[in-house]
Amino acid sequence: MAGAPPALYEGATGLLADARSSATAGLAAGERIDPFWSDFWPVGSKASWVNVHQMRRQVASGFARVPYWLNGNGTAALQRLHGHRLQETLAIVGALTVWQNMSAEQLAAVTGVARVATGRSALMTDLFHLGFVEVGVHADALRRTDRSARSNLYRLTRTGAIERTLYPLTSYAERLKVTAGVEEGAIGAGMHDRHGVVATELGLRIAETGSVAVMLGEHLGRVQDLISGGWHPSFDADAVALRGDGLRVAIELTASTSNVPAKLARWARLLASKPLRDSGLIVLFVTAENPNIDSSVSRNVRKRTFDAVRLAVRNTPGFPGNRTAERIGVIDWRDWYPSPGRVSPWAAALNVWFPSGPPDVPWEMRSLADPFDVEFSPRFDATAAIDNLGRCFGNPQWLRSGHRTVDPVAAHLAGLYGYAPTDLAPRVSNNGIPAGVIPPRQRW
Repeated sequence: MAGAPPALYEGATGLLADARSSATAGLAAGERIDPFWSDFWPVGSKASWVNVHQMRRQVASGFARVPYWLNGNGTAALQRLHGHRLQETLAIVGALTVWQNMSAEQLAAVTGVARVATGRSALMTDLFHLGFVEVGVHADALRRTDRSARSNLYRLTRTGAIERTLYPLTSYAERLKVTAGVEEGAIGAGMHDRHGVVATELGLRIAETGSVAVMLGEHLGRVQDLISGGWHPSFDADAVALRGDGLRVAIELTASTSNVPAKLARWARLLASKPLRDSGLIVLFVTAENPNIDSSVSRNVRKRTFDAVRLAVRNTPGFPGNRTAERIGVIDWRDWYPSPGRVSPWAAALNVWFPSGPPDVPWEMRSLADPFDVEFSPRFDATAAIDNLGRCFGNPQWLRSGHRTVDPVAAHLAGLYGYAPTDLAPRVSNNGIPAGVIPPRQRW
């Protein structure tokens, strides 16, 4: 049928464990538990979460006992919060701020703190008892193994403990590496745990290919930060990749089609109003329907998303030189990772489909990693975002080196708001948050 979605990738594949990776040894994609193909979402898409306050109440009521790896003491944990451990804590809080919820292995990969990958590290136990993080586990009737703990999930709490306890110990520059200047308050994750973990895994795998300069999560994917002002703060992407020339790829991961048409219509209107040379923005939809559900209840997310992309660019085509069909791409997880432990050649090149061809054969494949295949000639300093964000703790640790700036904002911006980048945190205000913080919004 004319215009039908292209077939899934069916060519030769390689071992994911053999694929090139910039991640720390033992933490690469081929060595982590695969959150897409591994069936560890026994009930819907949620984990079972607990924070230190819930733990204390449940233990006091006799309802639960504390597992050995969560035994700890907040007072002792606070006494250890200095020196190298403080820097590791900042890296962890920064990663969870940007990616929102992560498995133990993913958190270790982004931060470079390898022992966190066990899911039972003393460092994470300390952060749990300090009230900084919550722990999520996958629960069903099966007995857990030693490897199971590596799939434990972490997210920040929303109790204010980070602002009260951690931030007063940090410098202005350190807080900027945690927050990227977006906001100081700790942001906990939402309710869709599978979505968050699979999106984080996708971002990590893209970063491991070496095809991008910066890779960041949902917290820094808001459109008003990507292109500045005029858009609702809830309009965001699940992840954002920055190519070396400053091209921004806003990534939308979808496992259902309930709101895909509305999202696409919104993105198409945005792209039509903001030419590529002025915004540097391309959108990629990645379909990731749970492959382990019964085929009889599949919602055929891939086909419906491809069809919705075609409809969106037809309804909002843009104008000559700024065709939305050349700026909204789509790919399925299985096109890049066709089966457990396998990877296709399309993944390293970031090959995706665009509906930019003629009506009878609309789908054309282009490589997002290739600046000659997806050209970008900006009329603004597109690489400034790489300098500003490259050192953020949410950026995977192997991508943080080699940037021109020392801190995630230019020194004159820090001076403009009253602090040199090396100044200690200012006096704590009545609400427990350091006074004099940067404004809640700064364009990348």
